[in-house]
Amino acid sequence: LDKLIRLLETPTFAYLRLQLLEPGRYTWLLKTLYGLLMLLPQQSAAFKILRIRLKTVPSYSFNSGQQYNTASATFYSRGLNCMATQDGEVNQGNAPNGINLALKLEQFQQMQQHHRSYVKSQEKVGKTAASLLKEVQVDE
Repeated sequence: LDKLIRLLETPTFAYLRLQLLEPGRYTWLLKTLYGLLMLLPQQSAAFKILRIRLKTVPSYSFNSGQQYNTASATFYSRGLNCMATQDGEVNQGNAPNGINLALKLEQFQQMQQHHRSYVKSQEKVGKTAASLLKEVQVDE
């Protein structure tokens, strides 16, 4: 967990830290980080880093009495194969940024199959080359 908290502070996860500026929209992120905070020993450096980070989350969104975002609830209740928009509409296989997840998964699986067949063909080539080498050595 210490390494995870330190990774969250790296530039790679800047977008995640920026999402903390909208706690009403990313309630699950906030709840997850508070859950991690509860698991860390209070004397650890990671606890202090995460506590300071969570103190910077704007508190004005908590005072409005809003329940968690319905889009987030829809997303988590339906699973990872569909994405929810801000209005709560669900796009099967399409992320909010227009990425067709089902198509990407199919492309990934095709690439894996292509790689497997390539590896098998290379193994056959290697076996025939080894057998030819043995024949040459026997003839000598």
